[in-house]
Amino acid sequence: MACIGRSAVKATVLVVDDSPEIQRYLRTLLELDSYRVIAVSNGHEALEILRHAQIADVALLDVQMPGMDGLEVLQRMQNLCSKVKVIMCSGVDDPEKVCQALSLGAHAY
Repeated sequence: MACIGRSAVKATVLVVDDSPEIQRYLRTLLELDSYRVIAVSNGHEALEILRHAQIADVALLDVQMPGMDGLEVLQRMQNLCSKVKVIMCSGVDDPEKVCQALSLGAHAY
C-alpha cells in the first residue's frame, strides 16, 4: 500500500562512514528530504554494493576509516562506477587530502 503524502525519492545516497552516529545522523537528514539512503561502515561494503547493484547516485564518503581509507575507496569507486558523484567528508582540514580527493574525481570535499 502506497503512503499518501510522501514525496517521491529524489536520489539514492550511499553513506560510507565507520561511525554509527554519523550514519544515523546523515540518514535522518537525507530521508527527511526524500532521499533513499544506504549506509555502510567501511569501504569494502561500499564497493560490494556498487559492484553488484550500482544503485547509488551520490556517495558521502568518510576520508578517515580503518582499513581502506576514503581516498582509496574513491579511487576504486571511480574504476567501478564513475557516474556516482562522490562527496568526501572529513572533520580534518588537510589541503593535501583535498587536492588528492579532487584529482581522484571527488565532486566536493
